[in-house]
Amino acid sequence: MEMTWTGPQATVTAEGAHSSTIPSHDPSSATTFQNMTFARLEKRVLQLAQEFVVKVPKLEFSPDEIMSLLLANKQSPRQAIAIVGKWMERTREERLNLAMKEPWALDESDVFSDH
Repeated sequence: MEMTWTGPQATVTAEGAHSSTIPSHDPSSATTFQNMTFARLEKRVLQLAQEFVVKVPKLEFSPDEIMSLLLANKQSPRQAIAIVGKWMERTREERLNLAMKEPWALDESDVFSDH
């Protein structure tokens, strides 16, 4: 299965198949994803993607940050959606703490020399 994300929409395609099933590794999602036809799976993936995108402010989080959340919850997309609010708060706090501990920005006293 090939998945391409474009903004708030997702496109899911399967190569050489009209229907597909995926194994379930998460007991809570077993009844949702196991043995779904590809069309039903595609519709559900789009719904989950839209639920997720609505909760995440545009351009506030890097693709790497978002990917880390999704990979940590790859067996349970519902879990990723459920915790995205707490994740955003924690990520913002981590950024603030890092900025206060590690002042990496240049200020007027920083001077560069040719030596």
